[in-house]
Amino acid sequence: KVDADFINKFSRAVGILSDIASFSIISKKTGVFIVVGAPASNTNKITLQITPLSSVNEFSTIKFFAKYVRDILVANKELSGIVTVYTEGILTLEFADDTFASEYYLTEMTGPN
Repeated sequence: KVDADFINKFSRAVGILSDIASFSIISKKTGVFIVVGAPASNTNKITLQITPLSSVNEFSTIKFFAKYVRDILVANKELSGIVTVYTEGILTLEFADDTFASEYYLTEMTGPN
C-alpha cells in the first residue's frame, strides 16, 4: 500500500541519488526491499524495507526507472494507492479516491544502471 510516508521516503531517496536512474525490488527470506541505486554495491544506494499486502515468494531482482515512479507517486500523493509487482517485469501503480482513479503500468528496465 502506498501512503504519504512511503512517497516521502522514496522521493527523498531518488532526489539524494539523483544521478542514479534505477531502483530495484528485491525479495528475500527477510522481506521485500526497494533499493535506489545498485543493489550489489556497498555505496551509493538507499534501501527501504516494505511490507507487502499479501504473501510474496522470493524472486529475482527487478529494476525500474526511479524518476518515472517518483513523478507518478508525487503526482498522486493526495490519493491512496497500491503498487503491484509482477515477476514478469511489470509494475502497476493504482490510485483512487471518491471521484478519481488512475492506473500506471511500467515495464522492467533492461541494461546497465
